[in-house]
Amino acid sequence: MGTYVFRVVILILFVAVRSSDARIVPPLLVTKLASGAYSMGIEVADDGTVFVSSRDWCTVNRMLPSGILSVIAGSAGSCGLVDGVGTAARFHYAEGMSRAGNILYIADEMNHRVRALDLITYRVSTLTGSSVGYQNGPFVSALFYQPCGVNYYSSPTSSVLYINQYLDNAVRKADFNTGRVTTAASLGAPLFGCLNRNGTLLFLATQVQTIVRVDLVSGAVVTIAGAYGAATFKDGVGTAARFSSPGGLTFNTDETAIYVGDRGNRRLRRIQLSDMNVTTVAGTGAGSSINGVPLESTFQSFGFLLWRCDRLTTVCGVMAVEYAAGSGGYRSLKEL
Repeated sequence: MGTYVFRVVILILFVAVRSSDARIVPPLLVTKLASGAYSMGIEVADDGTVFVSSRDWCTVNRMLPSGILSVIAGSAGSCGLVDGVGTAARFHYAEGMSRAGNILYIADEMNHRVRALDLITYRVSTLTGSSVGYQNGPFVSALFYQPCGVNYYSSPTSSVLYINQYLDNAVRKADFNTGRVTTAASLGAPLFGCLNRNGTLLFLATQVQTIVRVDLVSGAVVTIAGAYGAATFKDGVGTAARFSSPGGLTFNTDETAIYVGDRGNRRLRRIQLSDMNVTTVAGTGAGSSINGVPLESTFQSFGFLLWRCDRLTTVCGVMAVEYAAGSGGYRSLKEL
């Protein structure tokens, strides 16, 4: 039986020289961080605690900075629908997650709901959704069809959760100020995404082999890389580049680039947003799980990605959930 493992691609190392100066080192190393069965979504708390949704095992797991991994909600292999505390709760394919303080929002795909996990009490509740459907309106009556990804955003005046639905070709918006769900954008099969800091642009990987940018103010959708239906591999600029089942996305620190887990090509790709140039930063395309130098490393596949900078070592990198056969132990970020 396969498992998902986390691996860290240490892409940029910032070493402070003066307050206004820094040295940037190119991609350095791919290393395994931890393992967990059938994991898909990933989030990190301010103290370094990692949260991972285990899709097929229907749990949410916690990994402490010490490396201890445990189930905090759901029961491994026992899928269902129960609001409750900790292991008494049930999910049916927990996928993408997004954290808002001490609340973790989870796309509960086969329950057609968005769930909320309180990270203090571990109580799981249903935010919105019930039976299969597509219906906007109050949280209590809104309907979804297999939501797969969520992105939370808040400002002094607003608080919203964007919900990706690849089967309904839409991004939905749950507005906490109004308590209502609306359609934010319509586009082909949106899967996983990343949201910029000011909450105006949502970048999405799609099942039609493209990376798109959604203007959340106007609703305009633009393809920035890849071509509709062209599931191949090619580095290049914008729509001349090719992906095969692109998965998780994450920004780098200053939001000048996006990293893409290219699942079918088993490579980690990078899109420079100034010119939409797509390059490969890790992976050979071989379907194995080998650590080491990025362009010599190998991956099985990708779930969600997350960019994180370690507060103590100042090492920044991509935390990638990878589907891999077998199991592996915890390894910390390497300080280079």
